[in-house]
Amino acid sequence: MMDQIMNQQTSNKSSNGILALVVADINNPFFADIVKGVNKVARVNGYTVYTCDTDETVRNELSVLLSIKQQRFDGLIITPVSEQASKNARLLESIQESDIPIVLIDREVKSANFDGVFIDNHKGAFDGVEALIRAGHQDIAIITGPATSKPGRDRLKGYQEAMQLYNIPVNEALIQHGDFRWASGYYLTQRLMQMENRPSAIFVSNNLMSIGCIKALTELHLHIPDDVSLLTFDDSIALNAISQNISIINRSATQMGIEAATILIDRIRNNEKSVKRIPKRVVLLPKLELRGSEVAASKLLKS
Repeated sequence: MMDQIMNQQTSNKSSNGILALVVADINNPFFADIVKGVNKVARVNGYTVYTCDTDETVRNELSVLLSIKQQRFDGLIITPVSEQASKNARLLESIQESDIPIVLIDREVKSANFDGVFIDNHKGAFDGVEALIRAGHQDIAIITGPATSKPGRDRLKGYQEAMQLYNIPVNEALIQHGDFRWASGYYLTQRLMQMENRPSAIFVSNNLMSIGCIKALTELHLHIPDDVSLLTFDDSIALNAISQNISIINRSATQMGIEAATILIDRIRNNEKSVKRIPKRVVLLPKLELRGSEVAASKLLKS
């Protein structure tokens, strides 16, 4: 996709009104909503946005970043694949040092020199798990995101701290490590529900994995919340098509895109040199939306 984009461009080094937007997985509705937010602001301000998908692959991301540096876009918004991709991080720093401003969105890299728009993932996970505990659950499983991403680690930490606050021992067997893709949600749910002491509730760290989770539960003839309760990060049309009552931790992905594009265009127009920039960091709060899937089966029987 990036090669097709680049073939349509010249190597003009002056301002050309083109922004690059690099997302980790365009199949994820969360990133699709980010694209909408970025384009909304860019359109009003006379910019065109070229969107690239790295498919959650460090190698793809490196290739995209090399192309961006060569083509001299006016600015870059990116969701990094991994904090541990040091070569990619150095390339990002090199791009910004050539006075192409960069705004990180949703995920970070090991550098404090970039603007960024993020969500308080720790709070979102803590609030979600606390809601499950208050609904009557103790045997709560989590399907996490990758440990190489800060959202994945922060959501796991929020889960652990909520359990600890309510003096509920954390069963390591109920911590299943996913990769933000639906297939991992599917296979890890199968693993959880085949345990001798299976969980009464599953907290899933993103919407794609939750779709896989629901597919696995359906195939096992288990119903939500009668047999197992469910709470997930992120909403999506696909999730709502499956069920209207799935409780979620809602991140305003469109608003994140709006904030990121606003910061980026402001940097471009002010023509600030990278060495003089004080990074701007925006952290938005997620919203817990309880729709019924979090309720414990024991409470359903009493109602």
